Amino acid sequence: MRSVAETETGVGRGPCSPLRNRKATLLQDALLKTDGTVTDLLELFTNEEIIVEKIAPGLYSAQCQRPVCGDDPSSVVRDVILRGKVTGARYIFAHSHLFPSALPPAVQTRLNTTSDPIGKVLREYRTESFRQIEQTASVPMPTIARLLDQARTDQMRWRRYSVISGGEAIMEITEVFSEQLFASTS
Repeated sequence: MRSVAETETGVGRGPCSPLRNRKATLLQDALLKTDGTVTDLLELFTNEEIIVEKIAPGLYSAQCQRPVCGDDPSSVVRDVILRGKVTGARYIFAHSHLFPSALPPAVQTRLNTTSDPIGKVLREYRTESFRQIEQTASVPMPTIARLLDQARTDQMRWRRYSVISGGEAIMEITEVFSEQLFASTS
């Protein structure tokens, strides 16, 4: 993947970059507040392709303070780690509940059979949707911290949101990352 800095003058991390002098916490805030795909933001911030690593579903739901949809017996759980394709760095853990009855069949099949990022699948199938952020916080999550190769004592920042399409929730997602991710060294 080519970085924005390679394709547009004055953008990215060069001397004229708007990101060059910003504190990393702004990047963390962007991850928590965006209503776009986190995968795209990570690719921009890290300058590498982000891939999805599926892990055993449901093992971490207790630390994610399972979303409201957790009691829906028809929901499908999908737990993944977003990591760098080249570096292997583990950036974000995502705990998702997909609602099969609300998902277009092709999208449902794709999400169940591949490791493709949810936002990219929705975009590819032109599924009009928006994210409704419901909660953000920063708390210790030792098991997830360890999963992301962080110290068990690290505070973990997370957000929970619903993906709405056609007026109904098609999934609920909790995304978690360490406060050390993109932490300012200054």
